[in-house]
Amino acid sequence: MGRRPNPLNPEDPLHAFAIELRALRDSVGAAGDVRATCKAAGITRGTYYAWLSGKQLPGRDALQLAVSSWGGDVSFWLSRRRRAEESIAQHPPNSLDGGASRNLSPATVSERAEDASQEPPAEVGRRIIFEREIFVSFMLYGCIDELHHLAASPSVVDLALATGNRVADVNMVITYPLPTRSFEEDVLRRIRSKLVECLARLAREVGHASPEAVEEQVDKAREALAELAVLRKRRLISNMLPDADGVNE
Repeated sequence: MGRRPNPLNPEDPLHAFAIELRALRDSVGAAGDVRATCKAAGITRGTYYAWLSGKQLPGRDALQLAVSSWGGDVSFWLSRRRRAEESIAQHPPNSLDGGASRNLSPATVSERAEDASQEPPAEVGRRIIFEREIFVSFMLYGCIDELHHLAASPSVVDLALATGNRVADVNMVITYPLPTRSFEEDVLRRIRSKLVECLARLAREVGHASPEAVEEQVDKAREALAELAVLRKRRLISNMLPDADGVNE
């Protein structure tokens, strides 16, 4: 796949978008390599790496072409891009990693700061919940990945049989850390929970890892699953609340 971008911080909305984009890219094999993607999206190699290293948010047209070539859900990714752009606008310029703020003019920075200050509190709360969900989802993904390693990397087919899920569903959970339109959230949480318990059992049976190492990952995964359930409830409640402007009208 060529060179790999540097590690990113999932708490930074620009980096979080890049992390998700990497996950989609990695799931399609050769179709996601730099040459194929640049040709499909009409971009340069420098732009490709800037996307995946969290230095640049893709333009709408180029993103649409790239995601389409990777077999992704274009409408989802355009919506995800919009949310990322709005989240980035909420952060002070000097807090963005990767030098993204250096591409902003003083006038643009001032306009974004003014827009952020005028955003309804309810919408700000929704963004905070959403960004926390991204972060916790990646924590859970890391635990599942480590448990998969401790269990001697059982095949997706074996895991599907052991957990009573479809091969495609298990494969998606293992290779893609965030929710997608392929799953209802309750279904995704159930698959993740079964996968954690199954991998923990297999890791204990293999005996290559210490019980402490296995239990540490299981505890972290359970905490992440519990927090995601709470965040989902908070998001549902937040979505039912009117914005401040709507209350005052």
